[in-house]
Amino acid sequence: MPVVQTPTTLLAMVDAAIGGKTGINTGEGKNLVGVFHQPAAVICDQDLLETLPTAEIVSGLAEIIKAGLVADPGILDVVWSGPQETLAPAGPLLAELIRRAVVVKAEVVADDPAESGRRSILNYGHTFGHAVELVEGFRWRHGEAVAVGMVFAAEVAVRAGLMDPSLLGLHRELLAAVGLPTAYEAGRWANLWAAMRRDKKNQGKTRRMVLLEDVGRPLMVRDIPEELLQEAYRAVSAVPGAAPYPVKTAPDYSLENPYGTPSYVPPVDLDTPAPPGGRERL
Repeated sequence: MPVVQTPTTLLAMVDAAIGGKTGINTGEGKNLVGVFHQPAAVICDQDLLETLPTAEIVSGLAEIIKAGLVADPGILDVVWSGPQETLAPAGPLLAELIRRAVVVKAEVVADDPAESGRRSILNYGHTFGHAVELVEGFRWRHGEAVAVGMVFAAEVAVRAGLMDPSLLGLHRELLAAVGLPTAYEAGRWANLWAAMRRDKKNQGKTRRMVLLEDVGRPLMVRDIPEELLQEAYRAVSAVPGAAPYPVKTAPDYSLENPYGTPSYVPPVDLDTPAPPGGRERL
């Protein structure tokens, strides 16, 4: 049956309505039941966003920033050019961000419609983010949980020797600049770890998590030691980050796109040998 999606939230416009996923949440975890059914069209009407509270715009920006981190550095440049201006529902900055995020997801989905490989990059930040949603009984907005999940993933990558700490700083500052949380409360590791072990990206007993080496350079990393993950959680739960704060200048981390124009990073050949240490290019 042909379906035309008309998303009414920012998060739906840039993520949920694109790609054909029809997953639902259960008591066991997020999006564990569902099928793929691609829509015939997706109509994004920015005027609809003016009916939403600001918190919904902020939540949707998490998925937009995620698209920038995994694939399009230009998105990060646009957000830095006016973090508060991106919150204007009918504003030109948000229109450009929606366009760019849709291009990222559409191209990734076209390359891997059933999430058998490269589409996994869109799950950046979602391993910990989905665990937060489950532990919180789905009371957190999805974008809020994914924002903290991206900080957690960056903390993991730094501790694994994959990411420069300056990119971790970029995560924290950029997310906070638009009003997203970057920390989660302490003392919840046991529940979070149980939820993460049921994550949909896992394959059998093999735990899998998307990390970044750099902007636009995602990796799928397998069986990260729990001790390292706990260290990352302690860092995420030790740093205040639930409230937005003003950012006057961008961090030292360079957003220059090393891939030239267009800024969207082309697919990596999955037939090339994977680097050692339980990692694979995405």
